[in-house]
Amino acid sequence: MVLALQIVLAACFVGIAVDLLVDVNKNHKGECKKASGKLWAQGLFVGILANFLDTLGCGSFAPSTFMYKAFNNVDDINIPGTLNVGDTFPVIFEALIFTNSVECEPIFLVAMCVAAMIGAYTMAEIITKWDVNQIRIWLGCAMIGTAIIMACKNAGVGPFGSIGEGIGFTVGQWQFWVAVILNFFWGALMDVGFGLYAPCMATCLLLGCSGITCFPIFMGSCALLMPACSIVFIQKGRYDVVATVSNMIGGCIGTSNVLTGQMFEVPVKGTHAHSWIMSFPDEYTAFKTYAKLYPEACILLVDTYDVLASGVPNAIRVFKEMRAEGLPMKGYGIRIDSGDLAYLSKKAYQMLEAEGFGDAIISASSDLDEYLIDSLKTQGAKINSWGVGTNLITSGDWPAFGGVYKLAAAKDKDDAEFTPKIKLSENSEKVTNPGNKTIYRIYDKETGKIRADLICLADETFDESKDMIIFDPIETWKKTKIKGGTYTLRELLVPIFQKGACVYTSPSVMEIRDICTREKDTLWEESKRLVNPHEVYVDLSDKLYHIKSDLLEEMSMKALGEQ
Repeated sequence: MVLALQIVLAACFVGIAVDLLVDVNKNHKGECKKASGKLWAQGLFVGILANFLDTLGCGSFAPSTFMYKAFNNVDDINIPGTLNVGDTFPVIFEALIFTNSVECEPIFLVAMCVAAMIGAYTMAEIITKWDVNQIRIWLGCAMIGTAIIMACKNAGVGPFGSIGEGIGFTVGQWQFWVAVILNFFWGALMDVGFGLYAPCMATCLLLGCSGITCFPIFMGSCALLMPACSIVFIQKGRYDVVATVSNMIGGCIGTSNVLTGQMFEVPVKGTHAHSWIMSFPDEYTAFKTYAKLYPEACILLVDTYDVLASGVPNAIRVFKEMRAEGLPMKGYGIRIDSGDLAYLSKKAYQMLEAEGFGDAIISASSDLDEYLIDSLKTQGAKINSWGVGTNLITSGDWPAFGGVYKLAAAKDKDDAEFTPKIKLSENSEKVTNPGNKTIYRIYDKETGKIRADLICLADETFDESKDMIIFDPIETWKKTKIKGGTYTLRELLVPIFQKGACVYTSPSVMEIRDICTREKDTLWEESKRLVNPHEVYVDLSDKLYHIKSDLLEEMSMKALGEQ
């Protein structure tokens, strides 16, 4: 029966993917083209964070709704559809994993999933007819309700902190029918942005199910109901296409989103959340369960209660049991997400090493950036894995991109060549470089390191065996001669479109990462230091410098003549 459910889920995945692609191509292609990079980046951020939380059992609807409202990039009327359509794909993938990994009463599991699906589909037909004010009222109620449930759950208040031991119920038990009926209503509330995870988990825990059993139930429920209501939202056009698509992609070095890993062959990395530990009767049981599920990627979060008094000792206990069972100690370790990372990591390492686990991964997170990482390394922190998220994605020190269009050259259809144009400014750095240009990177032939980037005219050619004179674009009296035979050149600009046709094949995500890594290795060590780094110079060619100088002189003489 579980296998049949998994087959249905896989079929839903394919069906919704086809339906979405057809709809985007037919009705939303213009929206995708017009969407700004900022809009895609915001959607990407929401997708990465929300689906990471979702995989850990925290749910994605509440954080997604909050972020969509904060960014103000999705109309209120489209939020329910965007949540359901955008999260369908990762949720189905999560459900396939947990229904295969966690034991649950088969009939109970299927009944809960079907009930949620019927509730969601019924409600979706109604929701798509509501106006924006009705959506806003229900969204507000949903967010308040979710906040109350999660607060009670974390505090252990009422049924939300209860822990059972069962793996489900049979048809003859009254708990079976109570849970199924309630899950129908939880499925219906999904359509207004009220996440099913928290109320479904609370229901199952109250009735006597174990914490781990809840995972295949609420993930399977969402995986089955979301395709059902997504069809309605897609047909009605009640979703935001940019936010939905962005919600399904992301990552470069590694990602916590399992669907991204599957679709784009990006390494999947991550660990569990505090809520995982808090859903179990004790920390050790949570660690032990996680180790059984992911024996070759067992990174345990040790700061839920007390890092040194509880977290690390319980992790060591689990590692000892894994070693005794003959499991391969591969990709195992701990993660610290709060407190004095330098002190805690050093103490944790001492404890791990004393028990024969000196090779364990010690991962750190908590709003890391390059300056904090550098400081921790200076302090001798025993950290060998860095979880950087917020400050990498949000660009906190430069949130706005200051790009402005300026005309550099013009050509009438009868002209053979471009006529250079220049824009003057009271600020010398804002004076533009005229002409139809390209860029070359100059490498030192012996070391392979970057000497400078060279802005030149598109039709210029260079002989690497001859000397080259380059000029600072601002302080033009600063000149550099690069001796012939000591350098190599590589043109950085490559054509994407020619005569309206795409002539470029984009590399894969991991190929782009490899290119960036290779190029970073061409930087001098003096350019990579955080304090007073050596600049990588961007200079002008001799020919471009003289064109710029002539235009500046011409504009100056015109200004004098007008006075």
